Amino acid sequence: TEHHPSPLPSGPELDSSQAFFALTFEAGPALLLGYVAAGALHVLAPGSLARWLRGRTRAGEALRGAMVGLPAPVCSCGALPVYEGLRARGAPPAAALAFLVAGPEIGVAALLVSLPLLGGPLTALRIVAALVVALAVALWVSNGRGDVVPPAVSGPTPPLAARLREAWRFGFVETFDHTAPWVLAGLGLAALIEPLVSADRLAQVPPVPAVLGAA
Repeated sequence: TEHHPSPLPSGPELDSSQAFFALTFEAGPALLLGYVAAGALHVLAPGSLARWLRGRTRAGEALRGAMVGLPAPVCSCGALPVYEGLRARGAPPAAALAFLVAGPEIGVAALLVSLPLLGGPLTALRIVAALVVALAVALWVSNGRGDVVPPAVSGPTPPLAARLREAWRFGFVETFDHTAPWVLAGLGLAALIEPLVSADRLAQVPPVPAVLGAA
């Protein structure tokens, strides 16, 4: 902490309701972009993307999904709707899960910040570690899951207005219905924990238990 001080000023602790609204406003823009991206992916992404993500082995599929996710400028909130969009396009489970984990881990912006803060060797190690974690999670969670969602049958390209309506329906109706309960549950849990974890208490935790606890 001496070398990387927090850029945010310390203030009074928030109660659960204040924390919930603060977290919601903070996550809102990323969620909005995620649902827009999911709808756009559903109607604009070529079928070749899902075909490319399908490999001969689950490990190959996971590697391809991680390669798409690592440079993607998405956060943990925005990655979930995009994951739903990939599955709807027919992406295999291992590839979609690898994207879901890899997307929030690095990103171009985080990579550019890591270089001056951590230096070249640690930044490279961070990329390798992110890739390993994404592959491990994708292979573990997708084990035995062969439920590849068939992509929509291609046909004549519908009018632009119809495509926009379909993008809105998939992003803000179907995908929202699937993901919003989990997002709200996570925000609620974080809001309940916020009043229990004060800055003074965190400052008293030794470094190694603090890192392990945060992980």
